[in-house]
Amino acid sequence: MDDGFQRSEGQTAAQAPAVPARKGRKLLSGCLVLILSALVGAGYMLWTVQQVPDFYRRAAAQVADPEERAAAAAEFANKIETLQETGLQSAEWSETFSQDEINSWLEHEAQRNPEILPEGVHRPLIVVDDGRFHLGVEVNWEDWRGIISLEAVASVTGPREIQFRLLHVRLGKLDIAMDEVRSRVQPQIEANESDDYRATWVETPEGPVIQVELTNEESTHLGLSAIKLSQGRLTVQGVNTRAEAAGDDADQRP
Repeated sequence: MDDGFQRSEGQTAAQAPAVPARKGRKLLSGCLVLILSALVGAGYMLWTVQQVPDFYRRAAAQVADPEERAAAAAEFANKIETLQETGLQSAEWSETFSQDEINSWLEHEAQRNPEILPEGVHRPLIVVDDGRFHLGVEVNWEDWRGIISLEAVASVTGPREIQFRLLHVRLGKLDIAMDEVRSRVQPQIEANESDDYRATWVETPEGPVIQVELTNEESTHLGLSAIKLSQGRLTVQGVNTRAEAAGDDADQRP
């Protein structure tokens, strides 16, 4: 009896550690799964934010040739100069810019005058689609590094005002919450003062918009009436505000 009891107690003593050992293995394996999942998730997020959007890659390739880029930038500048003159001579005006002309001019201006871009922002590139556009920039900030891109709709809200309604903002291919975008972007655009425009962030029932007021004194006669976005092309239309004012004065004379 005593031997049997002792053997039973011995077996119990030998088997007692087995229960917590099984629990320990399950706990360890569970922790490993969680850690691996977290690492995979972090790796995926890192991979996601480091991705270059397809539209940005395509736009960069289209203006990669230095000679073609210089010619396209010159064509954009020529169209702006012609528009200034046409706007004075005609009651109405219209001009169309190609996507490559815009991107070539942006790169040329950014290289010639780097302070036109906010600190840590490089190489803006745009892709124009039907009714909307994509804009991407390379950022090198302390906590954001990579390509930030936005998708937006543009509309004219006054003779000297353009509204950009934001649809999506991404870092790489990762969507960024609009609250985070606002806290980062609003101080940047409002601190980046210019003689040509004034930008403000505005909250609307339809979502956030960036309101741009054109302040260039040399083009006050160019009153905007419409912006049209089509595949690879941006068309701006407007009126000669000085001609309109002269017409109103003539109508009021007895």
